[in-house]
Amino acid sequence: MRHGLGSGALAWPRTHRGRMEPRVLGLDELADAAALAERAGAQGVLAGARIADARAHSTWGEVWGFGEPGDLRSVCWFGGTFIPVGVAPEDIPALVSRARGRGRGCASIVGEARTVLDLWRGLEHYWPAPHSVRDNQPLLEIVAPATVEPDPSVRLATAGDIDAVLPAAVAMFTEELGFSPLRDGPGYRHRVADLLAREMTYIRTSVGPQRHRRTGPTSPVVFKTDLGAAIGGNAQVHGVWVHPHMRGRHLARHGVAAVVNHALTRGFTSISLYVNAHNTPALTAYDAVGFRQVGTWATVMF
Repeated sequence: MRHGLGSGALAWPRTHRGRMEPRVLGLDELADAAALAERAGAQGVLAGARIADARAHSTWGEVWGFGEPGDLRSVCWFGGTFIPVGVAPEDIPALVSRARGRGRGCASIVGEARTVLDLWRGLEHYWPAPHSVRDNQPLLEIVAPATVEPDPSVRLATAGDIDAVLPAAVAMFTEELGFSPLRDGPGYRHRVADLLAREMTYIRTSVGPQRHRRTGPTSPVVFKTDLGAAIGGNAQVHGVWVHPHMRGRHLARHGVAAVVNHALTRGFTSISLYVNAHNTPALTAYDAVGFRQVGTWATVMF
């Protein structure tokens, strides 16, 4: 974990006006921070998963908290992604003050829309211009079995599926963000491999490899998604992808239905995801599965 995350709680910092600022939490406070995020349900699962990983594996990043030791009222994960959870409007200026001095240091800000957009308004004159700002992303949740038939061909992927899953994962990422995640080295492959090892990736494969007109044979995977974040009974679906030649056949809705039903058998009680409001086909599919909106998120991507 990044230097600054010590073995104990640090002294409470204040702004020049005497307002309380978020503290960098010590290792002995991470259990409380993870518990706060877990209690936030769908709103906290993404940050909670990062905090839980930090406790277990000392991953790169910091956990910031508002509130006294033993009585946290909100937390933020600041690593590759900046994720605030439960931050009150009156605490935004103090959060901006701490984040402003970090020179960005993250690839995106994501979370509850009001908080993320207010935070970005305070940072936009100090941090580099973003690649995009997605200001309306419905946060959807399902807590019961899917309301459409699950696809029986969807299964958990294994570590041995890495060479089939990676091209599908790269295609999904590239379509979503406009550039390949492999441009920055092996980190993305490691992320895909980690999800496979943790049994968090679901796929459907075709009999043989699909073909692109220009690039020839590619992965036999025709549907892929991940439980990309999980803590306690909360899981979040990331990266739903259907091969371009197989779209329009409702593979996404029936595939996600299979994932939801299987996740419930694994003990998860809340399965969530977030999606751009303009993505009408995805919203229609998730509505058919039984997801309902429980909030609105926003993402600022650099």
